[in-house]
Amino acid sequence: MTGTLALAASIAAMDQQALTRLVASRRVISPAVVHEPLGLAIELLRADSISRALQSAHREDLDALRALAGGDDADPGILASLAGLGLIGTDADGSPHPLLEVTEALPAQATAAQPAMSDAGITPEDFTGWFAAALTSVRRTAKLLHTIAAHPVRLGRKGRPAVVAVRELAEAAHCSPEQASRLLDVMRAAGLLHAHIDQTGTEQLGIAEPETQRWLMQYSYPERWIELARAQAARFDARLLRGLSETGGKLREVAETLPRDYPLLPEAEIESLVSVTAAAEDLGLTLHGHLTPVASALLGRDDATAAAIAERDIPGNVPGVYLQPDLSIIVPGPLPPEDEAVLGAIAETEQLGPAASLRVSTERLTKAVLRAGSGTHEVRAALERLSLTGIPQPLDYLLRDLDRKANEYAPGFEGTSSSLDLHGWDAGAALANRSLRPSRGASSPAGRSPGLSKSSTMHEDELQAMIERVLAASAEGSGEGDLTRRLELAIRDRSPVRVTAVAGGDEREFTLLPVSLKGGRLRATDQLAGVERTLPVSAITAVATLAA
Repeated sequence: MTGTLALAASIAAMDQQALTRLVASRRVISPAVVHEPLGLAIELLRADSISRALQSAHREDLDALRALAGGDDADPGILASLAGLGLIGTDADGSPHPLLEVTEALPAQATAAQPAMSDAGITPEDFTGWFAAALTSVRRTAKLLHTIAAHPVRLGRKGRPAVVAVRELAEAAHCSPEQASRLLDVMRAAGLLHAHIDQTGTEQLGIAEPETQRWLMQYSYPERWIELARAQAARFDARLLRGLSETGGKLREVAETLPRDYPLLPEAEIESLVSVTAAAEDLGLTLHGHLTPVASALLGRDDATAAAIAERDIPGNVPGVYLQPDLSIIVPGPLPPEDEAVLGAIAETEQLGPAASLRVSTERLTKAVLRAGSGTHEVRAALERLSLTGIPQPLDYLLRDLDRKANEYAPGFEGTSSSLDLHGWDAGAALANRSLRPSRGASSPAGRSPGLSKSSTMHEDELQAMIERVLAASAEGSGEGDLTRRLELAIRDRSPVRVTAVAGGDEREFTLLPVSLKGGRLRATDQLAGVERTLPVSAITAVATLAA
């Protein structure tokens, strides 16, 4: 049995769930031309499809493929997994069959890689400080959302923000560009950001309404963090989850051994997986590389337990802030969203972490007071309510000076509202809504799922239709399409076949070496009679491959 037929036999034995998993794990370029298991087998044995499948193969999978090709025993569980990925076929007796196309694509046996760095001295049982990273990530996310709301980020041809834009966002969030880039990916996964086309036809990254507004103004810190953490946990693919299972939750070790465990994986994809592990550390899903209990709950799809841990461990709202004589504001912990909005309207961020450091900005404070059109009364009242240390003399002097200026210019100034608009800092909603609204005729992805284009949706539909055709052909047995595929395969491989044909009421068998298939007719050499025969395909009822 050839490898193609062996793979077709394996596909024909699959149920809908297994076949759907197979198609999802492999790349089928032309699903519209596939009508039966043999057609799908031919598609999966293309060189590019095999290469992509092997790139994500674990080293144990590669060893099992080599063992099967060499006639040695291999782990049955691994072989079953490989069959589900279309990397081995099935013999007539149901035993695993190596595929020559896959075997030839295997590299030589890799040398053993260096062991992962030791993390001796780390005590994974002690996760009491995990929430510090969680608090920091929530603060940074909020700052990035405010910044992007005011100035959407232009995306390059690959859909990634420019290096300069990431650097500016990192400065705003007081983190490294690498951390900012990772956090942007998490925010997009959480649905807080999305790409859109602006009025000029430029692709930009902006905030997603109303999700962003709800996240900023209605959620507590634990609720905000859970939204980010749940999105990040969903980015853990089968390779990372397998590594976590094998290492007992040591994600750092998993990242270090990726090149050894997946020797054919491209460097760019390894870097992407390593970035996912680094983002987990940024968020507090891991501590010193070890999976935290709250992360274990999320990966186990136990959201209720994860939420309970977050509510228990992440500190609650602090009673107030500390106003310093140098106009700095120390925020020792979380604040209600409306109080954060008050401080954001009048102060610039200097440091973000479990605690935050702000500094009153004369420019921001002036704008807030003038926007209110009623002096500094509301600003002073808000600060007196929030401050645990009262209003220091320099800040009091600044407020009095603003009152004096407001009185001097009052006759020519018209306030935009009768009360202090401290929520103008909050997500920049009006500007964001305007940036999310494309001009007439512009392409907008607003009605689609994130990252799902019209063409990809059509391809998904084609794949589903292909799966249904293959299942139907498997249930019906060999049909004309399957027979044609077998003949084409024999022509390609120059292999003899036994053909059963019916003419009138007579049924005859021929041992043929197919030469061509054209116009609904098979031209072949009869190896027993030593003559050339031409048979109509419609008369052929069975095709069996013979040993060459």
